[in-house]
Amino acid sequence: MLQDPGSERGYNGWAASNFSNPWCSENFIQGCAMRRAQDVRKQLLGIMDRYKHDILSCGKNYNRVRRAITSGYFRHAAKKDP
Repeated sequence: MLQDPGSERGYNGWAASNFSNPWCSENFIQGCAMRRAQDVRKQLLGIMDRYKHDILSCGKNYNRVRRAITSGYFRHAAKKDP
């Protein structure tokens, strides 16, 4: 999703369609994945509101988003034994 700079239009298009499942089918997107993204978005907005942080866009700087997501994976990384 983050490899395609235009992919944020997926969520916005789904929102413009009033979060409809037929829109997801027409655009080859899984509705359950979109609902999960919506839940995560609501959680993040709630956290930002609770701690009185401003909600700022990174604009077209997708590297910031990639870094934020991958930094969360660090704790789940493990080394496989031979």
